[in-house]
Amino acid sequence: MCLPPVHRYIPTYKYCTLDAARGEVNLVVFSALNDLFAKTGISPGAIDIVVVNCSLFCPTPSFVDMIINWYKMRSDVRSVHLSGMGCSAGLISVGLARNLLQVALKGAHALVVSTETITPNYYGSERAMILPNCLFRIGGAAALLSNSPAKARFRLKHVVCTLTAAAQDSANMCVFQQEDDNGIVGINLNKDLMTIAGNALKANITAIGPLGHGAAPIRPLLHRVEGAQRQVQAVHPRLPQGLRALLHPCGRACRHRRAAA
Repeated sequence: MCLPPVHRYIPTYKYCTLDAARGEVNLVVFSALNDLFAKTGISPGAIDIVVVNCSLFCPTPSFVDMIINWYKMRSDVRSVHLSGMGCSAGLISVGLARNLLQVALKGAHALVVSTETITPNYYGSERAMILPNCLFRIGGAAALLSNSPAKARFRLKHVVCTLTAAAQDSANMCVFQQEDDNGIVGINLNKDLMTIAGNALKANITAIGPLGHGAAPIRPLLHRVEGAQRQVQAVHPRLPQGLRALLHPCGRACRHRRAAA
């Protein structure tokens, strides 16, 4: 099942109630967490930090409160619910959990849950606001982080966040939640989205590239900067050669989304 049950009714928006949205949360989030606890062997009582992100649905009680109550976690659990941050919130949650683990006691566990509840965000009128119905489906993921390497499978080395054009009106409005002429709420994806997303992706890959490829790929850039002297601002950043493998699938994804639009 990739769509919420209420999206099968007509007119759909009349059935996208708060209870239906909470039902989707229970289905997605608790299913992911049950699988995580079963695979890791960690009990809910061993969790010290809970970080959840869901951009468009932020109920009261929050997601973290629902999780803590469902699994009867300890009263001293640190919890954060991130909302309204879009597709980047998943990695932001991982970075936040990492920062909290750095000041936690040795052996602490952090639970990170990333999802998007689409039940209350169905829209079916204006064309620019219908596209999210085609892009998003039911889904969520849960990850367990710890500051102890005893049972760890991987080591988190870098989390790089780049803020490129948030101060620009075009970037601020490229994904915008609004009401149409009939007062129905939807998500407007305008034509600037692909350009802004591409620039952000380029800036992020440029920032994270040297971290994964060492100093050798950026030495030519350093020589150019030294030779340019006062013209450093005119020097364009050079992408490490190894990142061409990333640009190829990312470019294809952008073309597919442009075709879908």
